[in-house]
Amino acid sequence: MHIALLTDFGTRDATVASIKAAILCVCPSATFADVCHHIPLHSQREAARLLNDYYGYYPTDTVHLAIVAPFVGKRPAMSLIHWQGQYFLAPDNGLLPAALPPIALSSAQLCYTAPQPYQLQQWIDAAAHVIAAIANNTLPAYPTMPLQTLSPEIQIDHVGTVLECRIIHADRYGNLTLNINAQQLHQNMGNSFAVEIMRNTPITSLSTSYTDVASGMPLCRITRRGMLQVAVNHGSAAQLLGVDTTDTSKLFYHTVRIAAI
Repeated sequence: MHIALLTDFGTRDATVASIKAAILCVCPSATFADVCHHIPLHSQREAARLLNDYYGYYPTDTVHLAIVAPFVGKRPAMSLIHWQGQYFLAPDNGLLPAALPPIALSSAQLCYTAPQPYQLQQWIDAAAHVIAAIANNTLPAYPTMPLQTLSPEIQIDHVGTVLECRIIHADRYGNLTLNINAQQLHQNMGNSFAVEIMRNTPITSLSTSYTDVASGMPLCRITRRGMLQVAVNHGSAAQLLGVDTTDTSKLFYHTVRIAAI
């Protein structure tokens, strides 16, 4: 049983170790992939983006256990989705609807509701028993459930013939992902656009590789998720644009303009 573990607990204390211990006690055959434990605290949206990026690379029957903000939301419930041969186990706090396509959400099952007072270890133990049931092919018929969803992200602003986009993600290399996808870009701009990155030097085409431009030069590309990304070959778009990436909650304050040409 492969378990891809995603949390916002960090690695400075024993919480992640206790998760693995609880699972191993009831499912000794479990093997773990530590995807990330440094999701910004209570950031379901950031966890969803990461989960969407990696889950497709894992083998069939992997359990994607995402424990991020387990007691945030209208009810402290645990949801389970079995889709395309993989299992997704997470709090019912909007994380899975933000990570998976709508077609996957219809199979969501309610497998645990935490009693008050809420205790993380009880949530972890419940998740461990769900994983053991998956491994032993004894998963009960849990009731289906409608999932909570996150509030919509800030939409693209139309100012005349200009689109004002927001930064929704910055990776460790300083690459910046915007809240516009390839379809929206072409619907609004066709094939003629200018992404205003450097004064008097807009980006007017999409690159397929970072090395399509000279070292130190900016570029735009479409990510695996289909979103528009601003990057710098052997450099940092965040640094070029003066974006502070230490506080991800403030990324949305930064605007990148795309003009029609």
